[in-house]
Amino acid sequence: MQALPYRHTDLYANELWKLPGKEIFKSTYISYSAQMAEFGYMRKNIPLISITIPTYNSEATINLCLGSIFHQYDAEINSNIEVIVVDNCSSDRTEEICKGYNCRFLRTRCSKAEAREIGFLNSTGKYVLILDSDMCIERGLLKELIGYAEDYNFDAIIINEEFLGKSFFHIARTIEKKCYVNASEMQSPRFYKRQVIEKVDWKRIDEGWDEMEIFLEAQKSSSALQIHISNKKIWLIGNPLDIRKKLHHGRYFKMYKKKYDSQAVRRQFSFSYRAKLLTKSLKVSLPYGSAVLVLKFLDFLFFYIGRFHPISENKRKTANLG
Repeated sequence: MQALPYRHTDLYANELWKLPGKEIFKSTYISYSAQMAEFGYMRKNIPLISITIPTYNSEATINLCLGSIFHQYDAEINSNIEVIVVDNCSSDRTEEICKGYNCRFLRTRCSKAEAREIGFLNSTGKYVLILDSDMCIERGLLKELIGYAEDYNFDAIIINEEFLGKSFFHIARTIEKKCYVNASEMQSPRFYKRQVIEKVDWKRIDEGWDEMEIFLEAQKSSSALQIHISNKKIWLIGNPLDIRKKLHHGRYFKMYKKKYDSQAVRRQFSFSYRAKLLTKSLKVSLPYGSAVLVLKFLDFLFFYIGRFHPISENKRKTANLG
């Protein structure tokens, strides 16, 4: 099949470098990470990176996602990545778009959590990057991740996320994300050494909180994980108020809390703790900060509505991708 035109890639380049509000916060990690960001550009013999992406009717975002991966503008990096897309039998153009790129496309009926496992089991890389179909990665991210792992021996790397968009609420959501920097219970890595992921008990991973559960399972098997935070970004494509996602999280809350009950997990669901973190946004901008608090209140509202319709144990891992 002929490769699809990269018309979304132009959007990727324009949006990422001209996004208003990007400089509202300065990263806490800028001094250390800025020093480390340069070493990758002279690196040779890049080890293989496996990138796994679950999809379900993802035609609106997957082109931008894959375009950001394959347009890192580094021949050595591009020749040392494998991208594995695990699709839950989409009925739109997801498969057609994916086959326009140099990636493996696996079509099978599965949940999102199962897609994560299938992607990993079919991967061969020394390192694994876990993405979603509504994400795109900042230019230079892959080389930076390799540098952290190879030269500094980090086991896992957290990649900060920001919303890709120019609307008032997109910027507010990006400010919210910045408020969680240094709050370890709110962030989970997406980049791991392979030997760390190999120890994960996939049978315990559920649909609702899959990337956080992968991290918690990895910590159980390797308690002394060396974790760092990247200076590069993942950009989120989509609705800043994703009601379906919050309802979904609420439905899986009971099982998640039962498996991983701890002070850190309890903080994740504490409105007072979140509010304490998010008051920082008011110091940046009163209008944006107010929007952050309103959006988070709505998140909690739909989350608690979801809790009234929990997923039962016998339905674990059977929900479709969302």
